[in-house]
Amino acid sequence: DRVLGLFTMLVLASYVVATTNLDYQVSTPVAILCRAALGATAIGFAGILAALFMPGITSNWWQDKIRAIPLVGPVAANLLGALHVYRTRKTQLAAAFGLSFVVDALFVLSFFFIARGLPIDAPALVEHFFIVPLALIAGAIPITPSGLGTLEAAVDALYQAVPSGTNIAAGDGTLVALAQRVGMVLVAGVGMAFYACTKRESESMPESASLALTDP
Repeated sequence: DRVLGLFTMLVLASYVVATTNLDYQVSTPVAILCRAALGATAIGFAGILAALFMPGITSNWWQDKIRAIPLVGPVAANLLGALHVYRTRKTQLAAAFGLSFVVDALFVLSFFFIARGLPIDAPALVEHFFIVPLALIAGAIPITPSGLGTLEAAVDALYQAVPSGTNIAAGDGTLVALAQRVGMVLVAGVGMAFYACTKRESESMPESASLALTDP
């Protein structure tokens, strides 16, 4: 799930780069980042298609060889095993990718609307579809818990690097990222309260009624 979400974010960023002239307007480091996103997306698609349609790539022999690689080996081998299972469930995998694409797009929109609601200058909507995915990928690097600090720093740096970021003050991107994180915590709190209430109700329900609700 995490890999699919990150790959979808990368696809979103690459789509913006491929359909606009963003990489020709931004500074050289960000232009390099644009091309790196395109290259990583192409490699990712090629790897997924090869794993799904070339059975030998996900064989037990390859999984054992990759699992022996230090640090990343076990995770990569498990991913190959998952792709091996999904070879016969391509429809479900495509549906999961489509759902992840919609959810990630809404996630990007949450950053944009938060930025619009704050008294700051912020990049345009299309630029958020480049900034947020790459910042989230940077936040996924296991340096800090849940990317705390890494995500905020990446958003702030990209806010100032994109074309409309010339008038954006340092720290405004960090403020947007922190506000979005607070919003996520508040939403999670609502979900936790709902779960606690429904759990209490289910525990107080007679066993016969509980079985009737779960009986297909």
